[in-house]
Amino acid sequence: MQINVVTGNKGKFLEVQKILAGCGIKAVHVQTDVDEEGDTLEERCLSKARNAFSKIRKPLIVDDTGLFFEVFDNFPGPFPKKVYGELGLEGILTKLKGNKRGAYFKCLICYIDENGYRIFEGVVRGRISETIYEGAPKTLPYDSILVPEGYDKPFCKLTMEEKNSISHRGHALESFADWFSQNNQNIFK
Repeated sequence: MQINVVTGNKGKFLEVQKILAGCGIKAVHVQTDVDEEGDTLEERCLSKARNAFSKIRKPLIVDDTGLFFEVFDNFPGPFPKKVYGELGLEGILTKLKGNKRGAYFKCLICYIDENGYRIFEGVVRGRISETIYEGAPKTLPYDSILVPEGYDKPFCKLTMEEKNSISHRGHALESFADWFSQNNQNIFK
């Protein structure tokens, strides 16, 4: 069993590939530019999936992840890449200085084919560290500052296996894999 995975983020694809392999599903990397529109994570994920499907016309999944700082009414929400580009990690830590540091990652996996779509969600709660840790892939910069609940170090200091077993992406992909394996692509939203 295999599924097309549309993403331009190599680090994200490697995580997806490893998690799905553990579920008996082969991930096939499809690298294509896709637009995403909307103001919520859900709108952006579905937009990305529809755009990707219109290009490749094969069953696929896309991933969209948001980062939510609880102190700032869940900012940056569905725009973590934009905020990282504007502020960098140092700027983000400066913005949080003196504030509560609770945060969570929310990942949506959207499966789509010619019959419809289905969205799977995963969340991991934690806190933003006060320092930037070395070791995160450049494509996953927030792994340098998000410390998952129950841990004393950020994602970038966990093994890939540890991270995948607790991460937002891991939870969403496991839900997708369970559904995909059980339903053989026959049930849609």
